Amino acid sequence: MFAKQKRLTTNPLTFKEGIRFDFDEIYVPLGLVERKQQEKLSEDIAPEQGSCLYEPEDKREQKQPQEERLESEYKIANTYQNNEFFEQVLKQAKSPQSQGRKLAIIGEPGAGKTTLLQKIADWVFKTTERELVVWISLADLKKKKLEDYLLKDWLKSALKVVHVTPDQENSLAEQFHSNRVWLLLDGVDEIAAESVNILATIANQIDGWVGEARVVLTCRLNVWDTSKNALADFDVYRNLEFSYPEQVKEFINHWFAKEPNRGKRLQTELERAGRERIHNTIKNPLRLALLCRTWQRREGNLPSTKAALYKQFTEALYDWKQDIFPTKSAKRQELNNALSRLALQAISQETSRFRMLDRLVYEELGEADEEDSLLWLALKLGWLNRVGIAEENPDENVYAFFHPTFQEYFASLAIKDWHYLLNHDNRLHNPLLNPNPSLEFNEGQPNYRIFEPQWKEVILLWFGREDVDLKNKEKFLTALFGFQDGCQGFYSYRTLFLSAVCIAEFEKSSLAVDIAEQLVKLSYFWAESKFSYQPIREKASELLEESNHGAVVSAIVNFIQRTESENVPIDAVKKLGKIGHGNERAIQALVKLIQTSPSRDTLEQAINSLGEIACGNEVAIKVLVNLLETPWRLSWNFDIEIENLIKISSNNEIAIEALINLIQTTQSYWTLGQAVESLRKIGCDNQTLITTLINLTNSAQNEDICRQAAESLGEIAQGSEEAVQTLFNLIQTTQSSLTLQQAVESLRKISCDDQTLITTLINLTNSAPNEYIRRQAAESLGEIAQDSEEAKVAVLNLFQETQNR
Repeated sequence: MFAKQKRLTTNPLTFKEGIRFDFDEIYVPLGLVERKQQEKLSEDIAPEQGSCLYEPEDKREQKQPQEERLESEYKIANTYQNNEFFEQVLKQAKSPQSQGRKLAIIGEPGAGKTTLLQKIADWVFKTTERELVVWISLADLKKKKLEDYLLKDWLKSALKVVHVTPDQENSLAEQFHSNRVWLLLDGVDEIAAESVNILATIANQIDGWVGEARVVLTCRLNVWDTSKNALADFDVYRNLEFSYPEQVKEFINHWFAKEPNRGKRLQTELERAGRERIHNTIKNPLRLALLCRTWQRREGNLPSTKAALYKQFTEALYDWKQDIFPTKSAKRQELNNALSRLALQAISQETSRFRMLDRLVYEELGEADEEDSLLWLALKLGWLNRVGIAEENPDENVYAFFHPTFQEYFASLAIKDWHYLLNHDNRLHNPLLNPNPSLEFNEGQPNYRIFEPQWKEVILLWFGREDVDLKNKEKFLTALFGFQDGCQGFYSYRTLFLSAVCIAEFEKSSLAVDIAEQLVKLSYFWAESKFSYQPIREKASELLEESNHGAVVSAIVNFIQRTESENVPIDAVKKLGKIGHGNERAIQALVKLIQTSPSRDTLEQAINSLGEIACGNEVAIKVLVNLLETPWRLSWNFDIEIENLIKISSNNEIAIEALINLIQTTQSYWTLGQAVESLRKIGCDNQTLITTLINLTNSAQNEDICRQAAESLGEIAQGSEEAVQTLFNLIQTTQSSLTLQQAVESLRKISCDDQTLITTLINLTNSAPNEYIRRQAAESLGEIAQDSEEAKVAVLNLFQETQNR
């Protein structure tokens, strides 16, 4: 019966594409905390730390300064990582109230509650001999009692019979009486109960013989906190989120196990500047699954704007819930509109922008206990969650969006006119400015929400919306870029910086290049002028990575071309390596710097930047290959060329040929090692490399080179008879004990015939040309020939001969 339940809840996200994941293929263990009391929330949080609303207090305090912490009565008794929960709570029954017999797993939507319950069931089957798992998805009960469902529905399916007999019913009850049953109840919040207090409903049904089982249930945080007293005898544990980047990357690797390169590209995309909010969002397993699905459907490309990404997240979440809570297009649109109005109204508040009280939520969405109200639907779908009670009024609930970034997205959908964010007349502050219709002013009160930090992300999402007219976006951007403040530019710099990040979401803007040029000018031209206001210069430089990368690359390249090569700032070269991925202008500019710059520091940075952005580019590969052939330019730091050649030269014939030539001609032990390792990473066909190393082993004039070649053969030449013979010859002819030791070690790695090696070493103990070789041969026999009587005799003879001498 459990086999039918051992499936991922996220599979409905991918089944349309014909993709299904096995549970064990994708599982990443989450930490757990033992939870004591419900939170009392008094303060708001920053949206980029939005997951803090769903974290225990001790985790929150590490991320927020003292004045921003949420006051709480959320007490943590224990934190469990990896398998500690299974060992201590499940196996050793160490829980404070129930001794492991009544456990509740709670958390926000998509936090991995069902997956953990599946893992618990799997653990029971693998670690116990006679115990039985009975899994009930509580949504299947509909309005039946748990006892009736077990006897009539579950047992009937388990036995595969048409009718269940009284004896069979009694037999099941006996399993419960004998303490053999683990009753796993998934989704308490999905019970179709007459009572508002869902936990009281399930508490009444875990009674009699049913209550003699070990019970583990899952429940959403908001449902648990509204009526948890009904199950006060349960020990409560809450899922922690994924850690970034470790567990997030592990999950991505599992998801894309059959397409590892696609997974690596997603990880690279997440590491780009400006993705910090996404990092926080995808710590939730469901949201991370939504991201992976989006990446998979778009064939390796995230949407170009944040708004498009969240639109896909929204559609995917509706699709995922369609089987459980079906919704029609008109109802979805009605709910989206109401959520948008609520989000905008909440962010417009003076305080508590991301924690919303009952009265505000009810005003837009209706009452929670009214079935089919918009709030009821929003809670079922997970768009809103109860996250605590108000400190100022314990009788009032506090709600939050699935994540604050979704609240910002919905708020952006509610803004119809950009003047809601900025309504300013330049002519009031600069009488000499001619009226400019593109800097339009709406009659009415001036408005400067653009200077309030809570609106920045909403503005960016507004610019990324596909349904907003391009002319309106252009007008808003023009108003920002051309802002006149009458305060010697103090506010004008702020609007410039805001417009710089807006063009990352509005790439089609005709002002993108002009804004980027201004940003580069502030970043670098001031560096050499007599007047330099450091904070503005630093902020401008920082925003180069958050702005429109194409426009910024063009601006930086133009700047480099206008600057004498010896005066090019290192930071400008470094920036190209961070934002110029695949950009031909950036690659050409770096190539020219490598070929012409007299500055060693600039040259090194240009090589490093080229290695970051020029994967597979023939021109870039040839430039680095040429540097290998003229190592005098970087003779003291040769590994910079090698490392960056590796980055960009996968299976490239030019690079492979250059490295093979280097292997054949170098007299440096270190250079040879670097070249061999580079060839292996680039993906050179092993046989070509093996042949090259064999030739080098036979012909090297330098003992260090010979030894390094032998060591490399041991790493790559498994099963090569020619390599085995070469190492045998080396063992018999070398005059170096170190080379002999390495040859023996390599031969042991690639040869299955230990007896031939033992015989060779025995002969060396008798006939080697010097004492060191004989001693090394004896030592090698001691490692590999413990069961050889012939080897024992040879070593004993060597001992006696030496003693006699």
